[in-house]
Amino acid sequence: VITDPSRFMLGTIGSERVACGQIRSIGDGYFELASLYVEPSYRRKDIGSKAVHKLLERHVRETYGIEDGLFLLTLNKTTPFYESMGFSEVAIAEAPPVMQAEFAIGTQVASIFA
Repeated sequence: VITDPSRFMLGTIGSERVACGQIRSIGDGYFELASLYVEPSYRRKDIGSKAVHKLLERHVRETYGIEDGLFLLTLNKTTPFYESMGFSEVAIAEAPPVMQAEFAIGTQVASIFA
């Protein structure tokens, strides 16, 4: 996983870091919403949604309004969270090649630990 610090955003309450995330380029005009994390004690308090909205606002501003080509990989249990913000599930074959590879590797690793 490649993290470009300039693409990363931290969410804070006072001096406490409570959330983070990024939208990063994955090449060929595609972007990935990645690394979204909210501290457990702050979950279910709308912080994750606010973090995603802030990331999307910055992404649209910096790509001159382009929202096409934005993807994410997530777990089945977190799919409803993203769907509530307007994301929709697509077949893995419709995802950019780099995400197809990440999905395939993740599936193999998960099968080892299942």
